[in-house]
Amino acid sequence: MSRSGRRRQPEFKCRGPRDEDGGPCQIGVSYEGQRCRRHVGRPTVPPGKRLTEWAKKKPRKPKSAARPGGQGRRPPRRPPSPAGSRISVREQRAEAARLARQEKLVAEAVEICHAAIASGVINAAADRAAGYVTDDVWSRLARDRSGRNCAGLARVARRILYTKSLIHTAVGRVIGLLVISMGAPRVVGLFAEQVGQRLPLPWDQQLAAVARGMQATGIVLCFMNDRPLGQCSCLIDLVNTEGKALVRRLVADAAKDWLNLHELQPPTPRQLETDGGQSEGYAA
Repeated sequence: MSRSGRRRQPEFKCRGPRDEDGGPCQIGVSYEGQRCRRHVGRPTVPPGKRLTEWAKKKPRKPKSAARPGGQGRRPPRRPPSPAGSRISVREQRAEAARLARQEKLVAEAVEICHAAIASGVINAAADRAAGYVTDDVWSRLARDRSGRNCAGLARVARRILYTKSLIHTAVGRVIGLLVISMGAPRVVGLFAEQVGQRLPLPWDQQLAAVARGMQATGIVLCFMNDRPLGQCSCLIDLVNTEGKALVRRLVADAAKDWLNLHELQPPTPRQLETDGGQSEGYAA
């Protein structure tokens, strides 16, 4: 080592072919032409060249190679779940009880539909539904072995009923704000808002009749295509949302004039909790 503290570069290098790539070895030796202990007996590699015949081709180790001991790559660690995200046993039991209750109500609604089939009400409802549209539209709609048309009817009917409720809510809020802007007390504005939400609007009957007719048609389509009524999207939506009693009234009234279908009203949440959907489907 020199006085400056730097390591002195070797004057001569081995320059034998390396096993990795056949390039010249850079290990320092005592004299020119000498080889290090790794490359004894090998020729000199010319400057700027490689002797590839001396390079050993070693297979590249794949990244996903198994670890020693017979175990593969360790799977990535899952991030810790946030506090409170685990579902408690009590919540799991409540969810299981809710699903069992829904399955029971759907099974009872299916029995109601089977009774309507035996009495010929379903056939009358099918004739009534076919009478409101052209033969071409009805023949295309009736081909529903997969249940796709029934699912579409259930989805659109639920959106129509939901939109109708949103319109009532918006109208009631506008009336309440208008009353408060006139200088009336807030409680008077709330009264006007709730009255405005519950008063019938000119298009209520048409929207409700169309939605109920779509739900009845979905049940009829599943019956005509010999699909299990327990898989009918319209029937399941009615039972889970408004109770099985509405199914009985809907099937019965669908065989009559559809102008009265708007009178079908869903039971209140309190009625669904007390009698499990047994309440009548007509508003008081």
